[in-house]
Amino acid sequence: MQKHSFVKKLAESVKNHSSCRSIIYDMYEKLATDREKQFLEEVLSEVAEETDIMKLIEWYALSRRRIDEILRCAIKHAVIVRKGSRECPGAYESFSRPSIQLRSKIFALITENSSMIYLAKECLTYIDTLRDKYGCHEAEARHPNIGIDQP
Repeated sequence: MQKHSFVKKLAESVKNHSSCRSIIYDMYEKLATDREKQFLEEVLSEVAEETDIMKLIEWYALSRRRIDEILRCAIKHAVIVRKGSRECPGAYESFSRPSIQLRSKIFALITENSSMIYLAKECLTYIDTLRDKYGCHEAEARHPNIGIDQP
């Protein structure tokens, strides 16, 4: 079985069984190699929720990494919904989902934790890029007000 297929199958298990997330978090902390950790990051990125994004940011900051395709994929899964098109079978439509809490938590990293500032800014910039491409959810303002340290 190819790695990509295995990642997808494991991600589907995580999606269907909520206890799998905590198992992956625990496994990640115990793994020795970067390759093993990257595999678990890829699994989480396929089914990412707000807590997964925050965990990935924490892990990335600990290893002094910048945003990459795995973290971008995770963010995209968390803030964009992909649904099958009614008009064109086999095609998909993508929509923004509310990400106010996620953006607020990431923004808080900028004001609270100096070791995560650069990564947090990259993540917020990427979320804005997705919002530019797919549109804002109607419940959200366009930008946090960085000048007054509030999202």
